Amino acid sequence: MSGLRHWGRRRTVADFIASSPGPLADYYRRPVAFDPTLPWSEADYLVLDVEATAVDPEQGHLLSMGWVCVEQGAIQAGTARHHLVRPPEEVGVGQSAVIHHITDTEAREGSSPEEVVEALVDDLQGRVLVCHFAQIELGFAGRICQDRWGIGFWPWQLVDTMQWHVDRSRRLLEHGDGQKVRLNRLMERYGLPPTRPHHALSDAYGTALLLMAIGRNSPDGSDRGRLLGELLDSRSWSM
Repeated sequence: MSGLRHWGRRRTVADFIASSPGPLADYYRRPVAFDPTLPWSEADYLVLDVEATAVDPEQGHLLSMGWVCVEQGAIQAGTARHHLVRPPEEVGVGQSAVIHHITDTEAREGSSPEEVVEALVDDLQGRVLVCHFAQIELGFAGRICQDRWGIGFWPWQLVDTMQWHVDRSRRLLEHGDGQKVRLNRLMERYGLPPTRPHHALSDAYGTALLLMAIGRNSPDGSDRGRLLGELLDSRSWSM
């Protein structure tokens, strides 16, 4: 989004970075602003996925985060990270375990939400954030940042692989066929190998594959691939 629309938020961030040490302040001090006219493969990306007890950050609690980086148009396997996240003492995983298969015992052995988000923000420095249906990841990360530092989180540059397809295929939603933009369905559409669903790192890896397929799929049928600006979400701070 433009600086004008984010003026109030930017002033709050300016006050925050002037007085606060730590990885989130460092992230806000160094804007990620890859030129949108560059080929998509010339930007660096961090692809993120989360699992939680519910999809609404106001109702659920984070249970795991997984991410992997894409550089020079390729997944960098050595950057892969998977963290279990310890929920509050009184919170159990409940029926959500049927989906993500994280048990109460495993969750209790996880790291604190603050530790995991600090690691995430550290790795995000200098990279474009990529998510599939980003409002879930941004909601949980933002809530933890608000609790930890008193300020929310929003990425400088964002690619949302689900929203990207929604913006180009709104008729799917108009006809009640939103299932077609789920991660597994889009991976099938691009001929990508299946990954384990509802595992944060596996879904991050699948989203990274989807990012690469989108980036390489030039709209004019040429070999040039897409430009970064063709992928960036309009909710990005820095376009």
